[in-house]
Amino acid sequence: MPRMQILTPAEYADFDIPPILTDVERERYFDLPQSLEPIFASLRTPANRIGFLLALGYFKASKRFFERRFHGDDLSFVAARLQLSTGVFDPALYDHATAGRHRRLILNHFGFREFDEHARHAIVRETLSMARSQMRPKAIFLQVLNVLARSKTEIPNAYTLTDIVSSQIRAHKNTLADAIHARANPAIRKLLDELIEKAENEENPASQIQRYKLTLLKKISQSLRPSKIKETLGDWRTLRTLHQEVASIIAALDLTREGIRYHATSVMKFQVFQISRRTQDDRHLHLICFIAHQFYRLQDTLIDVLLTVTQNTLNACKRIRKDQHYAARAAEANEVEAFLDCVDQGAVSPLSAIEAITFNPDLSDQEKVRQIQDIFSNGRSQRQAVQEQLEHFKARTQRMEDDADYYEVLTARSRKLQNRVAEIVKSLTFQGDETSDLAAAMEHYRANSGRITPAAPLGFLAAQEQRAIFDPSGAIRAPIYKALLFVRIAEALKAGALNMEHSYKYRPLDDYLIPKSSWEARRDDYLQRANLSGVSGCQAALDALAERLDRQYQETNEHILSEVNPHVHFRKNGSFHVSTPKVEPEGSEPLLGILPKRRYISLLEVLSTVNRFTHFGDSFEHWQIRYNRVKPADRTFFAGIIGYG
Repeated sequence: MPRMQILTPAEYADFDIPPILTDVERERYFDLPQSLEPIFASLRTPANRIGFLLALGYFKASKRFFERRFHGDDLSFVAARLQLSTGVFDPALYDHATAGRHRRLILNHFGFREFDEHARHAIVRETLSMARSQMRPKAIFLQVLNVLARSKTEIPNAYTLTDIVSSQIRAHKNTLADAIHARANPAIRKLLDELIEKAENEENPASQIQRYKLTLLKKISQSLRPSKIKETLGDWRTLRTLHQEVASIIAALDLTREGIRYHATSVMKFQVFQISRRTQDDRHLHLICFIAHQFYRLQDTLIDVLLTVTQNTLNACKRIRKDQHYAARAAEANEVEAFLDCVDQGAVSPLSAIEAITFNPDLSDQEKVRQIQDIFSNGRSQRQAVQEQLEHFKARTQRMEDDADYYEVLTARSRKLQNRVAEIVKSLTFQGDETSDLAAAMEHYRANSGRITPAAPLGFLAAQEQRAIFDPSGAIRAPIYKALLFVRIAEALKAGALNMEHSYKYRPLDDYLIPKSSWEARRDDYLQRANLSGVSGCQAALDALAERLDRQYQETNEHILSEVNPHVHFRKNGSFHVSTPKVEPEGSEPLLGILPKRRYISLLEVLSTVNRFTHFGDSFEHWQIRYNRVKPADRTFFAGIIGYG
């Protein structure tokens, strides 16, 4: 047995014995297909006939052969079906050559392949791909079973599969160590070893308290305070320098994100002395992965800070603007009332008086003109007041259309936003459309160290925003420009228009896909591994699906027209109604008799009962793939869950 124990001893024993079948399953699996009857009739001895039918049934149940092993109940069932005595079957008479010939006949009948060198090579390739992603050995083992079943290949014994999985895991580890050995020069090794050396206390050089550089880089602060963001940026710059030094080695390792995260997790959980006592290449491999992992995480954290702070600023602006609006309602009502009084005194009342004078037959034309002139002379002050109020309302309406009050609030909040976000925008390198207006604005911002010049790009702003950023003299107001720039950057990050090259959460979409060059070179291989060879031709697959859909529509319409479908009902006006079949309620008994008589149930009993039915405890796994200890008892996990609760 290989050194790596992927399954438990009990699981190995169960895997290498024939499946235990129920009576119904025996009827199904030991039923001889009609197409095999000529071959079965050619078998001369009772032992061969019984052995063939046993091998056939076990293969139908498990896609495996068991080297002349069988269960007594299955032997009795097959012998009785063949009207033979169980005593006529002697395993010694059913030799290896005969069993091998029967195996090939059964494989050929079901269209399966033997597990030969070609199949082994294909499984090795699949296993190596999963090992690169640091899948757990048992998960790889189970996935290999699915691959074999999908490719219609017989499943070998547990030893063979375990040997393949463990050897590929070791091979992947050796490949990584060889890459480190070949590419890590003495300067890089010295740089890595300095991480596990104690650093002096820069704030207090005389202090006796010293911490390892590695320890200082493990913790990532998610605080939104400017001082903490500044510290996070300092750690990011340190890791950026380290990452630039080892970038070529990371590329040569060709690790998946899961692989980087796995090796880095070891460094995060281990004490420094545990890392130091590893072999040189293995130690440096883990430290390089730690650098990459923390660099990615720090960039993600800084982007999270940018998004959170920006959203908090927008929420605060909306809240303040709403409060201002509610607070100003009384003053606005008074202004409207005063305006209405001015209109009444300066326009409505004089017009009514002029109307009465104009249509008064007792007055001469000269008298009418004189009285109207008096009205205009006396109402000059009221009309001027109306005009002033009208201009005031026009200005307010324009401010409301331009949302000027909102931008004033955003301007007031800009300094707080800049204190947290400005250095992040200046430091990080974003990926996106380099020809876009937003990219030009970001480049201008970084090139001028955050200063906004008259030549600052405005194309990323809406027309309303462009009006808001200029003061009365026509100069750009830097606070509002910067705030709007940060808001646009946050929106682009959320939409995926801006990405980060070294990141877990904000990578470009293409990073999640198979590289185009690899797809073009190995397209057929990828389709075969995904079991999609049957739809490799896009147009042919679409045509076939369209034909199936058309047939289904035709069949459904025929059922409706012939009134076979009981769920479609036509109304008198020609429309129709589709009714949903009623779901019959499931019978259930009251739980009162099941629950204990006492008035409470302990939390331990609740967890134990839920685990017995759902097996949620199986999800607790050791973070290490290899060399992990025996899993603690379930009660230990229950105690931890209760303690956290």
